[in-house]
Amino acid sequence: MHEEKKKLKYGFWNNLRFIFRNMWQWNAKMTFLVMLRTPFIVVTPFLGIYLSRTVVLLVEGGADLNEITRTIIIICLVMAACMVIMNFLYKQSRALGFICANQYLKLIIDTLMSHDYEYIESPGGLSAAYKAFDNSGSNVSGMRGVYDTISSFAANCLGLLSYAAMILILNPIILITICTTTIISYFLLKRITAWNRKHKDNWIPIDRKRSYIEMVSKDFSPAKDIRLYNMAGWLRDSFNDILKQRMHWQRKEETHALGIDSLCALLSLFREGVAYGVLVYMIFSQNMPAAEFILYFGLIGGLTVWFDGIADNLYWFDRINVSINEIREHLDYANKSNRTKGRPVPTETFSVEFRNVNYSFMETEDELYNDFNLTIKKGEKLAIVGLNGAGKTTLVKLLCGLYRPDGGTIYIDEYPIDEYNIEELHTTFSTVFQDITILPMTVRQNITCAPDNFNNTRLDNALQLSGFDEVVQKLSNGIDTYLTKGIYKDAVNLSGGETQKLALARALYKNGNFLILDEPTAALDPIAESDIYQKYHEISGNKTSVFISHRLASTQFCDRIIFLENGKIIEDGTHEELLLKKGRYFELFEIQSHYYREEAEIA
Repeated sequence: MHEEKKKLKYGFWNNLRFIFRNMWQWNAKMTFLVMLRTPFIVVTPFLGIYLSRTVVLLVEGGADLNEITRTIIIICLVMAACMVIMNFLYKQSRALGFICANQYLKLIIDTLMSHDYEYIESPGGLSAAYKAFDNSGSNVSGMRGVYDTISSFAANCLGLLSYAAMILILNPIILITICTTTIISYFLLKRITAWNRKHKDNWIPIDRKRSYIEMVSKDFSPAKDIRLYNMAGWLRDSFNDILKQRMHWQRKEETHALGIDSLCALLSLFREGVAYGVLVYMIFSQNMPAAEFILYFGLIGGLTVWFDGIADNLYWFDRINVSINEIREHLDYANKSNRTKGRPVPTETFSVEFRNVNYSFMETEDELYNDFNLTIKKGEKLAIVGLNGAGKTTLVKLLCGLYRPDGGTIYIDEYPIDEYNIEELHTTFSTVFQDITILPMTVRQNITCAPDNFNNTRLDNALQLSGFDEVVQKLSNGIDTYLTKGIYKDAVNLSGGETQKLALARALYKNGNFLILDEPTAALDPIAESDIYQKYHEISGNKTSVFISHRLASTQFCDRIIFLENGKIIEDGTHEELLLKKGRYFELFEIQSHYYREEAEIA
């Protein structure tokens, strides 16, 4: 539970400057039109009050029907013109809200793509991103209506000042009562926002779980497993359980808000009673004329509307202030990796050294690596083996700069990794991770990672070496076939083995100076796997390469093998050397060999 109230990093006025600066930068013309709406919001209702007073004065003064009709028509035409202009400007406000909301979304996505990978993978980073997206894209967050709220607030202030000045002349008690009760209502409503912010971290993880189940339910990929393993009921029950948890907090939120809204309603009733009571008293005690009664009756009603509008605006400004803070919290994350101009990255393959490296996952205290040392020589083919959870993939992420060590240093060609610009350093690695991303684009675009610019010679070479050329030949539109069904009409879904071949082709096309293959053959059939092993030296060339595999038979193609266990290197040597040691590598190799021999005997 997160019961402790956290202080907002930015104040309201700072956030308001931030909003206006962005509004003006993204669309200066529409920003001006939105603010131009203010006087029309004030003038239009006042013309209605003025119309009633004028008609009564004309009747009392004995004006003829033509004069009265002419006056009504003129005032109504002015009102209609004001309403048309006001509605036009309101649509401009809505359009500006849509434009800016999309700009914030773009800004959030751009920032998300540039944040440290380790941060966006952590629970804190995920929550910050979720809040930022929710605040920019959700109507209830207040950000969508911020531009309407700004112009509405300016109008409410202008209307309040003009109406208050006229009512003050009539009777100060009315003005004091309306002001006092409205201010109290505002501070009561402010407690709703404070409560929401205090408890929001309780339901954000619940919302993330709900969004995940919704995504899985709509995604094509897990549809087979859901049906064949009868997971639909389990997913339904999980969703219902999560929904109950969310509704628990929703009810608490609404119950808290209902109590405050009830108090505000009582204050409003008291305010109206005092204001109209004084006005009625003045009719009988001071013989107020009917036209003046109608004028002030309308002004009092209008003043309460302006006051209520301001209270509502301030309530939404509170919500907007929280929303902007949460967006800026995501935008303000200070990357730990070097994003400035760094040392020139190696133009050829390079060596890597881990020197006394310590590492634990972000927001956890469990240390995976402690005083870890490893040197990968330039041009060396290194295999990393070990059981699940040994830290193999984490080691590779540290090597690539996706993770940063808590202590010690990683050296790239004898220089600390932080001396290189991280984005430039990423260009030197060709990687195939276990989790492979297939985008709803063509095969060509998925391999080249570029919409238009590509090198045909490199592409053909990558297809042949990876074995994906055989897959391409079977596709209806060849290399221009779209992937992932559900986006394009004629798109196809690849099998697990085909996906791995595509990922290998992508890494080969990139042609980085350092090759990393993390379980590159796990989904391949034995023939395709054997073909990759035979091509391994051709695939890796003279580059330094790291090969991660559970299948120890594949490691004999490498120059050196390290066996990881609980974040430590417990064995190091060639395939033959490790077998002679008869240690953990030998035990695991024997188990796997026995399994394959049994299969051969059965066959």
